[in-house]
Parts: sequence; C-alpha cells; structure tokens
Amino acid sequence: MNPQDKARFTRLAVALAICGTVASQIPQRPAVALAGDGYRLAPGRAFQQGETSTVKIATVAGAVTGAISAAGHVGTVRIGRSPLLSKSAPIYDITQSLPDEFEQVAKILSNAERATAYRIAGPNTVFWPTDEALTKALGTDGIARLQSPEGKAEAQAFLDRLTVAGSYSLSRLEALAVAGSTLTTLSGDTLVFKSTDGKLTANGVELLGNEHPASNGFVLTTGGLIAVEKHG
Repeated sequence: MNPQDKARFTRLAVALAICGTVASQIPQRPAVALAGDGYRLAPGRAFQQGETSTVKIATVAGAVTGAISAAGHVGTVRIGRSPLLSKSAPIYDITQSLPDEFEQVAKILSNAERATAYRIAGPNTVFWPTDEALTKALGTDGIARLQSPEGKAEAQAFLDRLTVAGSYSLSRLEALAVAGSTLTTLSGDTLVFKSTDGKLTANGVELLGNEHPASNGFVLTTGGLIAVEKHG
C-alpha cells in the first residue's frame, strides 16, 4: 500500500471510530413511534409493540458517508460511467450526495421530512428526475412549492408517486419490460416499462442508465417526471 492510500485508510478508520462513539450516545427510538409518524416498513411487515428501531444507525449514516468521502473516496464503486457511494448507504444519503443529479429532489426530500423513511424503510426503488427534467416538468414555481413548508404534504405525495416497493435494478426492469409486467408506486399509480432499441422507459420516460445501489433499494435517474401511465 502506497503512503497516500495508507493515509486515506488511517483517516477513514479514525472517522468511523468517531461515528461509532456518536452512535453509542444516541438512544434508540421505539418503532411504534415511527409508525405513528407514518414511516413504512417492507410490505407485509408491521411495527411490533416494544420493538426498537435502528434510528441511531441511520443518524450517523451520513457522517460515515462523509468520512469515506473525506478519506479520499475509499470504497467508491462505479457502474458504467457513474461514480456511486458504497451500497451500504441508504436512499436518502445517496440522494443528498449527488447534487449534480438530484439537488432539487434532495431539497424536496428534506422538506417532506422523510429522512428516516428513506434511510430505514424498504426495500424501495426511487425514480428521481434530474434537475433539468424536473424544472421542465414543474417549472421553478412548482419546484419551489414542493420545497416550501406549505407544500410539505404535496412533497410527500410527490415522493410516493416516484417510489415503488421492492429492489429493482435496471436489468430487472428490462426483464419486466420484456415480460410485459408493471409495477405500482406507493401512491397507487401504474408504471409501464418498455425496452426499444436499447432504451428503457417507464411510462414513456427514459431511464438514463445511472443505477445507484442502496442499502435499502435502488436510486434510478430519469429524464422526465414519472407520474401516471402513458400509452403509445
């Protein structure tokens, strides 16, 4: 190991030790309290009385991610041309860590106060539009509304329309397209997948090929806003 890599791993080890110490000081929160806040678990699983959550782990996940980055991108992986965080990072942290792709969605996610839901619950797959695609679909005023305190409920509904339960990679969605299968978002909307000339679409919106594996699902990048089924 060269001196530069050795220094990176040393900084990483120190940062993770600090994160572990911080985590030990954060009390666990009863899972039933999370249920009262509207957070979801995997389909078919209910919060049990007396069960404790892993909120403390999620609380420091962002710190761990930052530590990895500060250590010189140790643990960074790639799929195609897209730099990704380690798969140990949850959907929320991956979204917040990619401002070049999801700056506006990240702000909507924060405004919706769904941090815990997108860190712990799942598995889920999210179809986040790029900033350019979101601006084209909603305009600056529409985006500002979803990022405002008054638009919190609308922001939550917006996220539900872009989220499906389950873990779906691009290759798995390709298989669904070939089989003619559909998925249903958390809001109840239908997603229809098609694969034509090497281009995968959902409701007519192109999936751009950036596949970000998360500890609780996948973050996929879209060239438009997936909302309701489009035919043709």
